Order: sequence, then C-alpha cells, then structure tokens
Amino acid sequence: MGERVGRAEMSLDIQTGGGEVLAGIPQRAAKAMAATESWPPNIERAQKNLRGKGVVVVADEDQPPLPFADRTFDLVTSRHPVTAYWDEIARVCVRCEPRTQLRRFVAAMDLSPSTYGLVDEPDVAAADDGTPNDANERWKGRRPS
Repeated sequence: MGERVGRAEMSLDIQTGGGEVLAGIPQRAAKAMAATESWPPNIERAQKNLRGKGVVVVADEDQPPLPFADRTFDLVTSRHPVTAYWDEIARVCVRCEPRTQLRRFVAAMDLSPSTYGLVDEPDVAAADDGTPNDANERWKGRRPS
C-alpha cells in the first residue's frame, strides 16, 4: 500500500479506523491525502495519529455519498471496510471504471467478491476480451445462496 500511496497525486483511505495503517507507512501522496471515519472515538484517534503526517481526517456517516467531488482521488484504499460502497468509490476515483476494475482488484487480492457485494454482475467471470479470468473463476460456485 505504501508504494501505491507514494505514486499517487491524491489519495483517500475510507474507514481508516484509528489511522494506524496510514500512520505506519512512510510514503505520502504528492498533493494531498484524506481519510474518512465514522466512529467518534476513532475519529479522534485518527486525527491524533495522522495530524503530523499531512492527512486530513474527515468525519463521515459511513454511507453514500462520500463527502468529496467526483474524480478527486487517483488512489482509494480501505484495509478492512465494514461496508464497501463500490459505486461511490468509483465516483471519487479518477481512473476507476464502475465495478469492473474493482471486482478484478478484489479477485487479485485473493478476496472473495461475495464478501464485498461484487457477485452476480454480468462480467464477473470474464476479462475485457471475453476470455475467462482465472482470478474470478476461483470463486465460481462459492457464491452465497
């Protein structure tokens, strides 16, 4: 994650918790970094942990919409989200195609797409060229009923 943050112009960490993950990486985005959190004790903890790191912590309701303009960030992270609002993540991300790239990212990270609400989409098991995608195929038959 640190390397990706270091290559970013603007980064956002959603549901940052106490900010410990961001505080622990030495790299910083070139222009700005922001983090969201909804639980008041964690907001205070994140502000304390990230104040000297140049990260702006934004209190957020943890439901759409994210409090940022469209296409603001070129990197959006969330280490262990309670709920992932993929359409909102795609909205604030400069390079994100809604849901398709996000599904591939989840599969590449060896996570179950069903965990993140990314099942039952028409192209969940196909690459852009229509060929099967092994990373997505591994979840075939493991969808919740």
